[in-house]
Amino acid sequence: LKADQATGKQLDPNQIEKLATEQQLRAQLAELSLSN
Repeated sequence: LKADQATGKQLDPNQIEKLATEQQLRAQLAELSLSN
């Protein structure tokens, strides 16, 4: 548990947002390639 909390603290909100947007972009790209 302590290790998980430590890694959670290392990830700042900006980094988490960046990861989330990357995942959204990849999802959109996947949908586009599937529809084509």
